[in-house]
Amino acid sequence: MWEVRTGRAIFHVDAEPNVQRGRRNNLCGLAFSPNGKWLATAMLTGEPDAVSATIMQIAIRDAHTGRVKKQWNWQGVNLIQIDNYDGNLRQVALAFSPDGNLLAGIGPVSGALWNVTSGRLVRSLEIEPQIIGESRTLRFTPDGKLLAG
Repeated sequence: MWEVRTGRAIFHVDAEPNVQRGRRNNLCGLAFSPNGKWLATAMLTGEPDAVSATIMQIAIRDAHTGRVKKQWNWQGVNLIQIDNYDGNLRQVALAFSPDGNLLAGIGPVSGALWNVTSGRLVRSLEIEPQIIGESRTLRFTPDGKLLAG
């Protein structure tokens, strides 16, 4: 995170605990809440395998300090389902609803809507296999009734 006026770094997402345990830790996506108070991050932790799949951690952070307010694992992100997966997740798109109450996420094989306060899954999003690609974007309509991706 940088301060725009000065270019000064304010904080970074610390991957060190996972690096010490010999795991990869990749920041894959982020989004600001509509009021600018929160920063949502998606981070791939660990390596995919046939038993545990992959852990995608979603965190809601204070946008000014980086402190985690709430975090949860994104269930259903299983990268081993992707043919020829090369171990590098390029991007996960995140978007806050206009009222800031929901967080939407779309990844390589799944999509989801969560309650920001509780971290609970509100609903899964249907994803067609043919739309899986490297570049992902998500946007809510201003009234929050539609989500484009």
